[in-house]
Amino acid sequence: MSQTTLEWLRFATPGAIIVICFVLLGRITELWAAPLPEKLLSSSLTIIVPAGVYYLTPFRKWANQRFFDSVGENLRAKMVSISQLADEPTIYTWQVLRGVFFHLVDNDKSLSSKASLAYFNGFIWTTFADIRVVSLVYAGISAILAWLRIDGSVVAFLLFLAIAVASLLGSTITTRRHRAIGDEQMGIIRLYHREELRRTLTEIRDRHHSAGN
Repeated sequence: MSQTTLEWLRFATPGAIIVICFVLLGRITELWAAPLPEKLLSSSLTIIVPAGVYYLTPFRKWANQRFFDSVGENLRAKMVSISQLADEPTIYTWQVLRGVFFHLVDNDKSLSSKASLAYFNGFIWTTFADIRVVSLVYAGISAILAWLRIDGSVVAFLLFLAIAVASLLGSTITTRRHRAIGDEQMGIIRLYHREELRRTLTEIRDRHHSAGN
């Protein structure tokens, strides 16, 4: 699967999740006669509109931030360790080393093949974050309906809350998979790119120190 296709799926999937949750809430509470999910999902506009709104929010980033930071810190620490330089976290931040990492990936086919696995896992990774965000929003809506004493709203609340909790397990598993892929890439970098990495990190350190003087 191409990276372009994965990016499209990453954009559109939250729209599909929103539609499915809308159908579930309508059917459980019987507040609206929602059509079958496959009928709604067959219309690209039905998916694109909520997906576009969701895309403009920071919710996915918030939901996935601690998992993202875990993966980034793992790569950052491994890169410094491979270079055999003293770790200076204020200099060797992931924001700085990220460009170095992807430069190595783009110029080594064995690293690029691992990157394709990371892209697909990343799609699953963000999907769990999207599920968590959307299900929590619908849990909140269900809680309001329960306060209004709407039939089935408590069941809906418990269902969406359970989905949100289950998504945490999915995020944990895919985060471990992402770290494992990163570790495999670090193994290749250790074998074939240690000197280049050490040279680049030394230049980053020296530039930082020069700028501070």
